[in-house]
Amino acid sequence: MYSLGDFPFAIRTDESADKMLVEVFEIENAEVRMQIDQLEHGYGYHKETIVIEGMSVTIYLFKEKANYPKVNEGDWVKFFRG
Repeated sequence: MYSLGDFPFAIRTDESADKMLVEVFEIENAEVRMQIDQLEHGYGYHKETIVIEGMSVTIYLFKEKANYPKVNEGDWVKFFRG
């Protein structure tokens, strides 16, 4: 996980040590899901499906990390509050 300043982003890696804390929730309203998709895609994220504790979930990821600061321990709240 990396910092864009006010927002985090993650990239897919093959490193088992790369972990992050996530919150999984379901958005039942199809219109809201579409609006979130448009917002996230507009900022350069893409969707992928991952498995967490046996459950398939969608996550928004970036393709590359570029030169953004790494969020140590993968905990955005802890990082952001500094």
